[in-house]
Amino acid sequence: MTTQHQAKKKCRHYSVEYLKYGFVSAPQNQQQPMCLLCEKVFSNEAMKPSRLLEHLTKIHSDKVDKNIAYFQSLREKSRNEKLLEICLLALHNISLLIARSGKPHAIGEELILPAVREVLHTVVHKSPDQIMKAIPLSDNSVQRRVDEMAYQFVKSA
Repeated sequence: MTTQHQAKKKCRHYSVEYLKYGFVSAPQNQQQPMCLLCEKVFSNEAMKPSRLLEHLTKIHSDKVDKNIAYFQSLREKSRNEKLLEICLLALHNISLLIARSGKPHAIGEELILPAVREVLHTVVHKSPDQIMKAIPLSDNSVQRRVDEMAYQFVKSA
């Protein structure tokens, strides 16, 4: 590649217009498009409306006539599912910390949840309510997760 050709190489930026083709910016790299339907991530060079439409037409032909509201709801559903996965991982990790501490399992609701709420509010500067609702740390929930992890550990040994 010549130096002149490299200078012409353009780095495209995601546009909300691409949602009508079923694309969002990729979570790992905001400058790459990701198909909401198959979660395939494309190169930055592929972030041209014609290429995005071509993918939608060839790979997801049954979705070509869908309006932007369809893709918006799909994007929201995808975000909620990812948030749930992340929260579930956090729940298991916190339950393991509680079990290792030897403290009563009620410490999850009495100390850890208020501490997490404060961190979210102070650091993220947003209302932590949506995230907090997805993190049940009652003593029964913690006990159930600890039992599940112990069962998995014994089963794999």
